[in-house]
Amino acid sequence: AARAIIAGDDCVLAVGVEVQTEVDARTGGGYLARAADFRRQSNIDAFTFPALFARRVKAYLDRYPEASMDDIASVAAKAYANGNRNPLAHMQSVALSESKARQGAEFLSNPDYRPFLRLTDCSQVSDGGAAVVFMSAEGLRRHGIDLSDAVEVLAFDQGAGDIWSDPDELAA
Repeated sequence: AARAIIAGDDCVLAVGVEVQTEVDARTGGGYLARAADFRRQSNIDAFTFPALFARRVKAYLDRYPEASMDDIASVAAKAYANGNRNPLAHMQSVALSESKARQGAEFLSNPDYRPFLRLTDCSQVSDGGAAVVFMSAEGLRRHGIDLSDAVEVLAFDQGAGDIWSDPDELAA
């Protein structure tokens, strides 16, 4: 959408939606796995993406031995605490202490990666949608919107990667 504004459009609507609750977790995990190299990576575990994340956690802990799974639990607890402060958050009313995060259930079937990801480390499955309207200065003026009522995009970036092979350094 930002590129369309740079190219000369005055008003662009960007929309995203996701529906994950219509199927069981394993089927949904299979759908999500298609965003990876499905043929090569889907056999890592029934929950491909969580297993790929666990593989990175394992590599990180191997590379940085001063870090621990307790540190990972702190991240999960902090994320829940931030959600508790947001009245619109999906898990706004669910508290997660660091001690409870450390005791989160392991669920991966792959024994090499099972210890490196707990259920409390994972995002929730939900449905949602979002939309944002991008406007040029001229578009704002034409729609009677004052610049002081708009958010300015100062910069943006995008990247592309090779999903067909693993990175040389998983802990990077």
